[in-house]
Amino acid sequence: MRFLSLFLIPLLLMGKNYESLMNHYKDGEYKKSCIKGIKLLRRGEKNEQVLSLIGDACAKADYIDILGDIQKYQRKTTKARENASYFTTILAQKRLIFQFMFDNLELDNLKFPQTNHIISKVFTNLSRNNFTIKQNIPKRVLIKDGNEKYLLYTHKNKIYIEETTNQTMIKHRYR
Repeated sequence: MRFLSLFLIPLLLMGKNYESLMNHYKDGEYKKSCIKGIKLLRRGEKNEQVLSLIGDACAKADYIDILGDIQKYQRKTTKARENASYFTTILAQKRLIFQFMFDNLELDNLKFPQTNHIISKVFTNLSRNNFTIKQNIPKRVLIKDGNEKYLLYTHKNKIYIEETTNQTMIKHRYR
């Protein structure tokens, strides 16, 4: 989603409470920005622009469970509703991937909006049957999509996705 530029300046004008959140986000420190944002959310933050920034930081840092709390406050503006749909899509796709991995749920032909999040990329490939099951118990699934490769596996009721692009591997963990 391209919502960041629409609210960077207003957030900077809101004062020191958001300065650290913004600085971490601008520096690409999404985990730190997300953690600070969660604290603001727990203190009752309802500003849709701030919540959008927190949600985007948390999505980029793989802290996607908090997106459910954020999306429910995003309803006043078109952009906020669009962001809420983005967050909800990621959460629903994650749930369905869990069912695929643990309960063998078939995902063929399920359609969701396409996003650039890793969960969405994996879900789209699973729903198109573009994968190979490498092992059944515990389940290990390999997806090849152009130069990208995803290895999904389970461990202790969590799902791991190893994303490999151009010889660089990033490990994602979801509960």
